[in-house]
Amino acid sequence: MRSKKTNSLAIATSKTGASTKIYTDGGFSGSNTKRPALEQLIKDAKKKLFDTVLVYKLDRLSRSQKDTLYLIEDIFLENKIDFVSLLENFDTSTPFGKAVVGILSVLHS
Repeated sequence: MRSKKTNSLAIATSKTGASTKIYTDGGFSGSNTKRPALEQLIKDAKKKLFDTVLVYKLDRLSRSQKDTLYLIEDIFLENKIDFVSLLENFDTSTPFGKAVVGILSVLHS
């Protein structure tokens, strides 16, 4: 049986600890962005309800490189939200993490 943590799409939190929300899309494929919890995460990001999104693995967010880059660049970074993936040790709050996003963007184009 898989743990709830690995089934979770993302955990969004504020660095002050004022709010934390777990977004879970059980039963939906990560192959596209048409998922209720992901759509809510995007809406909440645009409202700036949190400043950090944490996922266990990148594929919890999306299995599409295009969608992942869209979410990181156009939703999270655009709204000053840091993105962290635990398994891949990826963190956009660091200079290295920002450089990786830049490299992925160039490779995707």
